[in-house]
Amino acid sequence: MELIENDFDGFLEKDNLTFQPSTPRLLFNEEGVELEMKNDIITPAYCSRYKILFPHDYPKGYVEAIKSVEEKYQRRIVKFRELLNYKQHLIFLHSDGELNDWQTEQYNAVGVKFKNDTDTWQERLNTILSKKYPDLTFSCLAFPDFINDMNVAWKSVQSQQRA
Repeated sequence: MELIENDFDGFLEKDNLTFQPSTPRLLFNEEGVELEMKNDIITPAYCSRYKILFPHDYPKGYVEAIKSVEEKYQRRIVKFRELLNYKQHLIFLHSDGELNDWQTEQYNAVGVKFKNDTDTWQERLNTILSKKYPDLTFSCLAFPDFINDMNVAWKSVQSQQRA
């Protein structure tokens, strides 16, 4: 929410990023319309300013990808800003669940204890958006079991790979 409050100031600045060691990771293939899993080597990154983990945006040779990741997020920010000025009702979704085990490991590796502001996020987002975008109409919905459901799916994929 700080990103919205700060209008994305300093987002993805290199001085705020810490890159973890590259690691193999099973990811969804983002090319085409079919949903498929692929093994890939990624370099997790952590933004100290906004306390955000980027678990799959950077490949093994992350230095060469920094500019393309910035461009990808700039396109998303432009679209997000357009939505905030949209004249129809918006719905914001939030996972109130815990991180999966791998995500927790990545936060621990940079010495951060992740805290999901389950009790305060709706009120805080409401305050920020009402102040910055007074004409915006929106709702907030929580998904408390999202991460748990993803962990179950991940363990199923792992067991299928071993078989």
